[in-house]
Amino acid sequence: EEIRSFAVQVKLNEDAAINVQEKIVYDFGSSLRHGIYRVIPFVKINANKKKYSLDFKNFSVTDENGARYNFSELTEGTNLKLKIGDADKTISGVHTYIIDYDVAGAITYFSDHDELYWNITGNHWDVPIDKVSAKIILPESLKQEIIESKCFTGSYGSTEANCETRQDGNEIYSSTNNYLNSNEGLSVVVKLPMNAVAHLEPKEYKTFFETFFGKIVLVIMFVIGVVWYLLLPFYIIYRWFKYGRDPKAVVGETTAWYDPPKTPDGKRFLTPGEVGTLGDETVDLKDISATIVDLARRGYLKIVEKEKKDFYLQRTNKADKMISSNNKGGDREK
Repeated sequence: EEIRSFAVQVKLNEDAAINVQEKIVYDFGSSLRHGIYRVIPFVKINANKKKYSLDFKNFSVTDENGARYNFSELTEGTNLKLKIGDADKTISGVHTYIIDYDVAGAITYFSDHDELYWNITGNHWDVPIDKVSAKIILPESLKQEIIESKCFTGSYGSTEANCETRQDGNEIYSSTNNYLNSNEGLSVVVKLPMNAVAHLEPKEYKTFFETFFGKIVLVIMFVIGVVWYLLLPFYIIYRWFKYGRDPKAVVGETTAWYDPPKTPDGKRFLTPGEVGTLGDETVDLKDISATIVDLARRGYLKIVEKEKKDFYLQRTNKADKMISSNNKGGDREK
């Protein structure tokens, strides 16, 4: 695949807008394709590194006979992308694409002159370009002026000038001296007298995070990042040291530590027998056994093994004192 020729006409109007027509003769060879992509940068950067957005409108795409192509416009980063072709149809061989559009904001204004800098082909073609030619038509008022122009070739940012320019009245002609490799292009710079056209400044370009709302979102994201990646790990470690570590147990013995539920008034913990009864709504032998062990744990009973597997319960002094304090008469003690 290759581009056989890339011919561009740029007309500069007195209102500082430009009309662009590109005639691209594309050879698909034997490859079966749906069409082409035309990628056009819409952001320019001035000498102070400020970014400005060009305003594109009135796109149309036809073949050499005026028949219209299907196309759609996409935005990818700082590039405008035209998707030209039919998704339901494949083509091969040589096809011509004539792209027309208008641009506002292409003129840059300096203290001593105005300037038109235009990337004729763009630098996003994946195929080589055999020949590039450009004609820049200036306003009639500049027909007798000596206009300074330069051209550059190569990849983005290249200062190579494998091209030539000439002036004929109010028209500037530029062309490449050799073919361009993929991702290479031709750019033309035309130095104009001050006030040669109207003063039409482009809009300053700002990404989402450069806007006021974007900066707020950026601050929120930064705060969340600091909390999540810096503060939260330390907080987790602090919680683990304070609450998460198991208490020291008797050597060779691991004990589960937990608190039983409390009564509704919160004044005391429920006993094992109460918990077991509430859990399955029955009093079974496990609840009674748990109550005996709990009474022994609290010091009201002693579980004594007089002989192997021969256990007895003994009431302790603590139980006697409790019974005495809760009973004022012998009958209740009985």
